Amino acid sequence: MALIRQWEEEIKTKLKTSHHGLTVFVYHQTSATPDKFKTYDVVITTYGTLASQFRKYEEWLDQGHKPSELATSAEMKTKVALLHPAAKFHRVILDESQCIKNKETQTAKACCLLVAQYRWCLTGTPMMNGIKELYSPIHFLRIPHFEHWPNFAAVGSQSTRFLWATYPNILAEIPVPPRRRTQRPCHEEDADTAQGHHAPSDQRL
Repeated sequence: MALIRQWEEEIKTKLKTSHHGLTVFVYHQTSATPDKFKTYDVVITTYGTLASQFRKYEEWLDQGHKPSELATSAEMKTKVALLHPAAKFHRVILDESQCIKNKETQTAKACCLLVAQYRWCLTGTPMMNGIKELYSPIHFLRIPHFEHWPNFAAVGSQSTRFLWATYPNILAEIPVPPRRRTQRPCHEEDADTAQGHHAPSDQRL
């Protein structure tokens, strides 16, 4: 809970409200619907909330319902608001995405059900015990070919050398927007740098 409050505080303090302010809804231990999500710029929630909603979704399916019926269920619109087809996000960002490294967990399955136009994974440890831990984030990111388990498992069964040779090919499938480069004129005060005399390291950008 402390981490999501930190994200809320970062959004509020690091953006100028007069120009780029974003409204934030912390969705944790509270009731909401996809319609409510649409009234905010950012929705912050927890992996625990996602896992809880996935359990409710599985229980609903065990009662004989079909996945196609979810869109028309008024009851489930509140119970599984994040997983409901009406909850369509512009971008979903998984912070500490190693939390979904086990594809069999309810958390991983719930994250992969989220509807979004863009998907990001943030982690400093994408793989800890084996290359197969990469599958769940890759499946979440919808990386072509490798997002399907049989295709990924075929790669995962190869030698370590082959895996590391293939890993860059997997990353190459991730669409990355081009970086925008800007140029500025070289003024007199920049002349030394332009001639190869660099500023001290603590003054470089």
